[in-house]
Amino acid sequence: MNRTIYLDNAATTQPFPEVLEAILPYYASSDGTPTSVYEMGLERRPRL
Repeated sequence: MNRTIYLDNAATTQPFPEVLEAILPYYASSDGTPTSVYEMGLERRPRL
């Protein structure tokens, strides 16, 4: 019997609920990527 063992879980690891709650407003408000340099992305960066 062959078994697949998946070792790369970095992209699939569940975030802590507190983290998900904190970033949810950014996911819900735009499709802009916060790390980009274009206007829509810059608008999505969190203000610290």
